[in-house]
Amino acid sequence: MLKIGLTTCLLILTLSGVAGISNAADENGVIMHDGKVMILNKGQAEGALDHVMTMGNGTKVMPDGTVTMKAGQEMKMQNGTVITSDGHIMHGSHAVPMRKEEQ
Repeated sequence: MLKIGLTTCLLILTLSGVAGISNAADENGVIMHDGKVMILNKGQAEGALDHVMTMGNGTKVMPDGTVTMKAGQEMKMQNGTVITSDGHIMHGSHAVPMRKEEQ
């Protein structure tokens, strides 16, 4: 009985993690998930980013998670960070202020 309960609990946690990826954005963009930058298409993770992606506001996202704003500021994406196709940076459902990458 305990084994079934633990299995059910693990299944729920796994599915909620997948749901977090698919609901991360309602539009196109990218998300950092498990240390990989994934391409979002209509909120669905479709695969790893393998090229530099330029967003609508000039923000550039590199496959390693480095983000360069049009003005030249750089930051590193953290797990859960979403950058929408228009360049808005979010973590979960909250906007993230731009911070310089620590050297």
